[in-house]
Amino acid sequence: MKTISASSFQDELDASPLTRPMWMLWILSAGLIALDGFDFFIIGVAMPFIQRDFDLSAGWVGVIATSALLGALIGSLTLGPITDQVGRQKMLVLDISLFIVASLATALAWNAWSLLIFRTLVGIGIGADYPISVAYITENTPAKHRGRMVIGAFSFQAVGALLGALVGWVTVLIFQQSAPELAVSQAWRWMLGVGVGLSILVGGLRLLFLLESPSYYLVKSNYTAASEAASALLEKEITLKPDPQSNSSSSSHPSSSANPLRYRDLFSKTYREQTALSAIPWFLQDIATYGIGIFTPTIIATLTFVEGDDFLTQEIASAKGAAIVNVFLIVGFGLAILLINKVGRISLQIIGFIGM
Repeated sequence: MKTISASSFQDELDASPLTRPMWMLWILSAGLIALDGFDFFIIGVAMPFIQRDFDLSAGWVGVIATSALLGALIGSLTLGPITDQVGRQKMLVLDISLFIVASLATALAWNAWSLLIFRTLVGIGIGADYPISVAYITENTPAKHRGRMVIGAFSFQAVGALLGALVGWVTVLIFQQSAPELAVSQAWRWMLGVGVGLSILVGGLRLLFLLESPSYYLVKSNYTAASEAASALLEKEITLKPDPQSNSSSSSHPSSSANPLRYRDLFSKTYREQTALSAIPWFLQDIATYGIGIFTPTIIATLTFVEGDDFLTQEIASAKGAAIVNVFLIVGFGLAILLINKVGRISLQIIGFIGM
């Protein structure tokens, strides 16, 4: 058994090889992000059917299609801070439960208002996924692997988006060949219903592997729980003790509860450059990713429309086109994973923006 001070845990983590629990946490985080990608982008394929089924105006189409984004904003701003209070593990279980219930309700929606409310709730779950998943990876993997593992996990959003396009394509094809008269009222429900099955799968895997971040326990000065979590994470017996200069209510850990960070601190002189560097490029990139990406099937259907083609033929073509576009998202993520440690984060981001 090795005994180290709380402030030395990060050094011990950085010196560790990638262990099985680290990979499990990564796989589960990647699975959550893939689920988010599926739910964000399946609505683009399903929306033309929903529009006809509920006889929606263009305004309603826009509101429902982007309601999950509004929910994600709410979820990230509210559930993220709560996660710091109750722990990543508990919040993740609650988050997945919300995801399953809201996804099922979405597939069973009976009018535009119910669909809007349930899609917003799905978005709230998605909004919580991002801070939880990133926290799990960054807090529980060695620094030398962290960049690739974060990008690798986020690449699964593209995998989820591709899966959404493929599910939409196959679903419409099945209805076209077996029951075209039911396609408008039922195809979109089956598309969204696949998301329920995926969320149950991810939730089941999550319950099979429950591990809280040692860093969370250190912030709470719970050294016994932190030692157990660190031992499980590093696959060797570790005992964490308070730093010699600290007492039970104060720790030298960077994010100690004695010196908590608040939202306004992000805009203080100490952090505002990092905040701008994180927030502004992400905001600009999301305009393309979500503002345009969600409507990719609609755009493709408009561009490839041939007079005389029936509705289902158009939707099959648009879903196929969206799937092809999403393949290039995966290619881009793959290149980023390969180049992140060679080119560097900032240079790689500049290249990406020039490409966009």
